[in-house]
Amino acid sequence: MSKQEMSATNSFRATEMAPLANVHGPFTPHDVRPNETISALVTHPTTAEEIDVQVWRLSPIGLELVDPSGRLAQTKNASIQLKLQMGQQISRLEGLIVDEQSPKGQKTFVCVRLTAPATIRTDGTERRKSNRWLCSDQFFPTAVASNPAKYNDFIYFKIKDLSRTGMRLTTSLRNKFIIKGLTFDCLINFPMVTQTSLKIRIENVSVTMEDGKEVLSVGASFDASDKKIFEAISQYVFQFGNLSSIEELRKEGLHVGKVTSAVEFGFARTKEEYDQVLELRRLAYAKAGKISEATKAEDMADLYDARARIVIGKYKGEVVACARLTFSEFEDRMEQENYVDWPDHLPRRDEMVEVMRACTRPDFKGTDLLLALFRFMALSVVQSKRQWIVICATDELTPLYLKIGFQPTGLSYNHPKLNQIKHSVFIANVPAAMTGKGVSPLYWNVVWGDLAQYLEDYDLIDIDPTMNVRLSLYRLFKPFAILARKLSKTRTLRPQGSVSKIDAKSDSKAAKKDAA
Repeated sequence: MSKQEMSATNSFRATEMAPLANVHGPFTPHDVRPNETISALVTHPTTAEEIDVQVWRLSPIGLELVDPSGRLAQTKNASIQLKLQMGQQISRLEGLIVDEQSPKGQKTFVCVRLTAPATIRTDGTERRKSNRWLCSDQFFPTAVASNPAKYNDFIYFKIKDLSRTGMRLTTSLRNKFIIKGLTFDCLINFPMVTQTSLKIRIENVSVTMEDGKEVLSVGASFDASDKKIFEAISQYVFQFGNLSSIEELRKEGLHVGKVTSAVEFGFARTKEEYDQVLELRRLAYAKAGKISEATKAEDMADLYDARARIVIGKYKGEVVACARLTFSEFEDRMEQENYVDWPDHLPRRDEMVEVMRACTRPDFKGTDLLLALFRFMALSVVQSKRQWIVICATDELTPLYLKIGFQPTGLSYNHPKLNQIKHSVFIANVPAAMTGKGVSPLYWNVVWGDLAQYLEDYDLIDIDPTMNVRLSLYRLFKPFAILARKLSKTRTLRPQGSVSKIDAKSDSKAAKKDAA
C-alpha cells in the first residue's frame, strides 16, 4: 500500500463515517491485514459488473470494504450481492450498503450490513422444516472447529437444540469469522453418549442473550445422509432432550436402539407406580390382541400382585416396562399351575422365580428395552440366591427365549384370560446362561456379556475352570457382536415400527406382541 493510500485509509479510520453499531452491532470487528487470505467480489447494484474489493474489517453481520476503482461511489442504501473468500471457502452473501465515502476521490470505502438470513431474527417464527429438540441444561453437547481463516485457531460452540437436519449453536462474540455459507469441520461431543465428527454449514447468525450476556447464535445445517450423526442425535435426544415420546424420533426417520442408559430399573413401591403398571399392562396386552380395548386398567390386577415383587423400568418418570417376580415357597402354588401340572423332574417351586406379566410400552418396540428388563430380572434372581426362572410366552416370543438360554418344558396351554392364546412354559438356569451355556456367543455378548462381567467382578456367581474357558472364548466374539449390531442398524431411515436384528431379532417379535 502506497503512502498516499495509507494516508487515505487512515483518514477514513479517523472519520468513522458510519457508527459501528450500524454495521457490526455488538461485535468488535476483525481488522483484515493484507497477508490474510480474505477477499471479496462485489456485484455492482446497477451495472451488475463484478468489482474486486479489499476487505478492511469484518464481523459475522457486517463488512467494511475498500474499492480502489471507485466504482461503488454513490451506492449508499443499495442492496448488493458479494462473494466473500476466506481461505479456500467462498460464501455468497447479500447486504445493504449503509454508508460509503470517497475521501479525496482516491478510493471508495463501503460499509455493508449483511441482510437476508444473516440478520437478527425478530418475528419469532420457526423456519426449520423438521422437528427440533432442546438440549439439556446440565448436559449441553459441544463442538470444536478449526477457524477457516486463521492458522491454529479454534472455535468452541455450545449446541442448544437439535433436529434431523440442523442445529442451533452459540459461541462468543469474539469469533468474527462465522459467516453465512461457510462450512466447518467440527468434532462434536454428546455427553454420556458419543463423540463424532461432522461438517456443518452456517445458514444464519444472530445475537442473543445467554446468562445475562450477548452471544452469537448460529443456525447450521449438515448432510442429511450422515447416519452416525443421526444415531448420536437419536440417542442424545432420547436420553437428555425434551422428548415427549419416542414416536417423535420415528416420525423424523430417527431410530433409538439402545434405551438402557435412559431407563431406570427398580421395583414398584408406591400406589402411583402400581397404577402405571396396570395401565402399561392394559396398553401392551390390548396392542397384542390379548384383551379387549375396552378393558380397564384396574382389571389387570390380580391376587398374585400382592405376593410378588413388581419390576419397573421408568423413562422420565413414566413406567415403560414391567414384570412380576414371584418367589414361591415349596408349599405355594405357582400361577402356571392354574393351567398345567408341574412335573416332578423340573425344578421345585422354592428353587425358582416365576416371571409373569412382562411387557413393554408399545412405542418402545425395536429397542433393547425388553432385553434390559431381562437383565435386571436376571440380576434380581441371582441376588435372591435362586437359580431358575420359569416363564411363559406366545409363539412369537419363543425364538428369543431359546436364543438367550431358556429351555422348553414341553408344557403349554391356551390362556383362558387372554383370548385363549397359546402360551408355552420355559425355564432357564440363570448362572448357566450368564456363563454362556446354551447361548450363542453373539447373543451372549449382546444380552448377557456386561451383566456376566458385573456378576463375576462382585463374586455373585461361581466360575469354575470350564466356565472360565468358555467365557474367555465367548468374549473374543464381542467385536463381531458389535459389528453385527451396527450392520443391523444401517437402515437408519426405517419405516415406523421396523426393528434391528440382533437388538433383538426376536425382540422385534416381542415388539410385535409387546407382552409376554
